[in-house]
Amino acid sequence: MNKRIILCAFISISHFSLVAQELNFANFSLSADLEFKQLYSSTLSLPPEFRVDPQMQKLRWHDSSKYYSPFMHNAIYFKLGVLLEYKNKYRLSFTPYFEQRGWSVGIINNDNNLLYNFFSIEVQDTIHIKQNDLTVDAKMGNYYEEEERFTGLRAYNIDMQGLYSSLSYKRNRMLFTYAGDLIENIGLLIDEYFYFHYLREVNGNSNTELGATFNIIRHRPRRFLDHQIYCSYGLTFHHIFSDNLEINLIADYADRKLPNPQEKYANLGGLLELNYKYNAKRIKLNLSAGYRYFGYNYLKNHYETFFRNDYFRYRSIIYGQDFPNDKGPMLYPLKNYFRPVSQFALYSEYQPENNMTGIEFSACWEQQLSKKIGNKADLELLNIHKNIHNYNNYYFYYYYTNFIYYEMFPGFKGGLYVTNKLMNLDVQYQTFYQSRHPFFGFHFTWDGVVKIKE
Repeated sequence: MNKRIILCAFISISHFSLVAQELNFANFSLSADLEFKQLYSSTLSLPPEFRVDPQMQKLRWHDSSKYYSPFMHNAIYFKLGVLLEYKNKYRLSFTPYFEQRGWSVGIINNDNNLLYNFFSIEVQDTIHIKQNDLTVDAKMGNYYEEEERFTGLRAYNIDMQGLYSSLSYKRNRMLFTYAGDLIENIGLLIDEYFYFHYLREVNGNSNTELGATFNIIRHRPRRFLDHQIYCSYGLTFHHIFSDNLEINLIADYADRKLPNPQEKYANLGGLLELNYKYNAKRIKLNLSAGYRYFGYNYLKNHYETFFRNDYFRYRSIIYGQDFPNDKGPMLYPLKNYFRPVSQFALYSEYQPENNMTGIEFSACWEQQLSKKIGNKADLELLNIHKNIHNYNNYYFYYYYTNFIYYEMFPGFKGGLYVTNKLMNLDVQYQTFYQSRHPFFGFHFTWDGVVKIKE
């Protein structure tokens, strides 16, 4: 009996050794992607006051006297990402987020202490075809940056679940993006979409690309009703002038049979964007300026109003309490507060009767004042023009943040925080309120990648 056990153990160990030699664990690398942010921010004058466009649909809470957010209670989140990589080609990512949404709602409170996970599988490989290479890149699971980069006309500023893939051969690239259940994720009347993007280098110059897009959207006119499918077709242009300056141009036509005889170009959408970066020894500067155009039919029926009050809420509404702050049926992740204001849902919420445009500008300026002390300032400006009953109407948003910090060790910063940008927990997409008065507080942040095994 013992000889059989020893023999089986020997065979098992031998088999494991063969498998280990075949896989060659030396080709594996393991790293941790860590991020920590804490923010406490409150106004010196209570209650807070909001600036809200009076032409906005009356869908928002608007009652600033009852506004509270997690950051007014000292909210904290921590990301512990684990990335397993094999031969620099195959990657498995597991990223849990831990949130403590304030110290005023109970220490052990399942609505206040949260854990959610992101997963992704990625493959990057090269296939040799005669004297040329076919480069394959595919990512399945949770993603954010890829969707924002290639569909900037409809930037959703949320994390997607689906598939992103890219094929590159000679001077050609083909991109494919799939995302599911946006109606559950952001409240727009889109269940899922399929996005195809073909790009070709101009005159063999990798800094200049022309592209064509084809988009399929499964649209739901009202929740629980049958789906409709419509398509859009577009052209793109991307050019890098230098290491610091680039331009993006997107023109899109939505094939939607919605009547609007009063307006030309009602089915069109467009984006013209300039990005500039400047890096010096003590200064980092990022500038972005853009012009957006959305036709009436392009925006029509995207924004859901049917189930907002009884389904899609980011905070709980407890009757009889003045300042409810617990998490509602849906989650507004704390990390999304640090994303840009401008997004497709902001424009679609207006539901204009005519076409509308937006002029956008953002700036991020980080200045090193001394070896340990620095200052980071963010500014985002947004001017929205809409035509309502043949009357031109404009509204100007401005959001600012200033963070003067002391860097305790590389990447870990703590200091004073001033802003007028607040989480909006009352609208079904993850947007922001603009305060008339600044909020003051303190902020700690750290972001870095730790190599566990190279």
